[in-house]
Amino acid sequence: MIVLIDFGNSYCKWVQIVDGYWQHVHSFAYGRTDQLNNCLQHLPLTEAEQIHIVSVLGAAFDEQLSQAINKPEAVHFHQSQTAAHGILLGYRQPASYGVDRYATLVAAHQHFAGHKIIVDCGTAITVDVLQQDGQHLGGIILPGVDTMCASLAMCTSGLAHTEPSADINLFADNSADAIHSGAVLTASYGLQGVIKDIQRHLGRATLIFTGGGRHKILGFDRPGTLSRPHLVLEGLFIMAGGESAQVPTASDDI
Repeated sequence: MIVLIDFGNSYCKWVQIVDGYWQHVHSFAYGRTDQLNNCLQHLPLTEAEQIHIVSVLGAAFDEQLSQAINKPEAVHFHQSQTAAHGILLGYRQPASYGVDRYATLVAAHQHFAGHKIIVDCGTAITVDVLQQDGQHLGGIILPGVDTMCASLAMCTSGLAHTEPSADINLFADNSADAIHSGAVLTASYGLQGVIKDIQRHLGRATLIFTGGGRHKILGFDRPGTLSRPHLVLEGLFIMAGGESAQVPTASDDI
C-alpha cells in the first residue's frame, strides 16, 4: 500500500493507493495544539509500504514526523526541482518555491495540453503560469479569503468576531458579513483582473482551480474553467513514480 500525504498550511490531505487504485481522499484540520500527534492519529502509516509526502510545514516538523513514523526506508519527502517531470521551474531559488505548488505544475503538465493557469485556493491563493512546453513563467501569491478575515480579526478590537452568513452582500448590515463579503470580493475581483492580464500576455490557456477554498471565488463558473480539488496529490503521485494514467482524470466545471 502507498500513502500520499499533502501537508498544507491549514489542512492535511491524504489518500491510499491500493493495487494501483486510488481510494477515498481524506482531509483534516491540524488544530491549534499538538499538531504532530494530531496528524499521526489520522494517518494510516503502520501498514504503508511507501509514504510519499509534500509538506510546507518546515524542516523541523518534517524531521519530527520522520522520526515518529520511524520507517526511514519507506518515507520520501519530495522537493521542488529546477528541471524534472517535463517542468523547467521559473523560480530563481527552487528551494523557496512551495513543493505543493510544484506538484500542481507536474499534474497539470501531465494531464492538459497547451498553456495552463493554475489557481490554488487555500490559506494563500497562488496563481502559476505554465507554458505548453513545460516552461514555468512564475506566478503570484495573495492572501486567501479566510486569511484576510482572520487578519482583520487579529488586528482589530472593535470588529465582531462572529460567524458570517454564506451570502455575499455589498450592503452588509453587520461586521462579520461585511468582512467576509469584502474578503471574497477582493479575492475574486483580484483574480479576475490577474487572469485577464495573464491571458492577454499568454493567449489561450486552460484555467485550473484547485484547493479547498476554490468554491469561495466568484466569477469563474463558466465552461472551460476546470476544478481539480486534489491536484497536489495527483502531482505527488507522478513524482512518486506513478503512471499518470492511473491518476483520477475526472474533472468538473466549478
